[in-house]
Amino acid sequence: MPEKHQDVIVGADTHKHFHVITVVSKFGERLAFQHFDANAQGYAQAFEWACSFGTVLRAGVESTGSYGAGLCSYFKDKSIEVLDVYKPDKQARRLRGKNDIEDSFQAAEAALSRNRCAIAKDKCAQLEAARLIEGTYEQAVRHRTAAMNLLRANITTLPAKMRDRLENMSRSELIKTCCNFRVSATLSPEDGIKLALRSCAKRIQALDKETADLEKQIECYAKKLAPQTLSLLGIGCHGAIRLLCTVGKNIERIKSEAAFSMLCGVSPIPASSGDKIHLRLNPGGDRKANCVLHTMALSRIRTCEKTQAFIERKTSGRKTKKDAIRALKRYLAREVFCVLKADLASWEFAA
Repeated sequence: MPEKHQDVIVGADTHKHFHVITVVSKFGERLAFQHFDANAQGYAQAFEWACSFGTVLRAGVESTGSYGAGLCSYFKDKSIEVLDVYKPDKQARRLRGKNDIEDSFQAAEAALSRNRCAIAKDKCAQLEAARLIEGTYEQAVRHRTAAMNLLRANITTLPAKMRDRLENMSRSELIKTCCNFRVSATLSPEDGIKLALRSCAKRIQALDKETADLEKQIECYAKKLAPQTLSLLGIGCHGAIRLLCTVGKNIERIKSEAAFSMLCGVSPIPASSGDKIHLRLNPGGDRKANCVLHTMALSRIRTCEKTQAFIERKTSGRKTKKDAIRALKRYLAREVFCVLKADLASWEFAA
């Protein structure tokens, strides 16, 4: 029989339809494992089952941003500390093997030692809605670009007479012209060409309207959630929302601006050897946040005199322009982190 008074750690290997939950003691002893459905009823059963072994100190959950999101939220509602567990070391996985039960035990062991894990991000309804709208907007933009590229490519292979008429048109004029093509019921070769061009142009028109509507909503969320971040030079509504999604509601889990720069992939990594002192680019971190800081840096290089002087000072020595931009992004991470903290501290609505 399990000891009710002992402290235990929970580990979870998460999947779309079920989760494997394990319990270990505070000394690392493996106590039990069980499968539960990935729904509200399954979360409640998993929590009750884990509590039958003792007091749950904390839980290590894999994929807290996807399949484990529901379980993570449920445990947090029960005042349980949740840690987001990373993938196990490849060498350890080769030695120990891999299955759902083993993965869940490794998640519990990672939470016990606080190794290979981090504090899970808190979400709120407002920020989650903004994240979903931003993701939908990005996909719509990609589809619109692909449709426009297809339209231009199709025009390149048209008969000379039609190609000469269409290829020098501006974007708006081309879309309007193609949308007005009439196709007869006989569907001759020329009608087939017009049908393809018209379909592609109407798709672009629809995506133009969709992206415009989504952008208005993103702007509203950015002004409400991150007004101070939005006021920074070189950052727009999309950048502000992406950075908020990177840090989450509980920005205090990021201990310092240096940790934030590592999260964004802009902190330099030492790569020195012997007499050669060298720092290399950080390939890790959140690449969307890195993209925001990079865009911010390029914008300031064009418009800000202080930034231009900084780049000139850096490049006057032995650094290349790429090195100077990397250094600039590190400074921008410090500035952005302070402003994000101020924005999140001012939130008054409930999660």
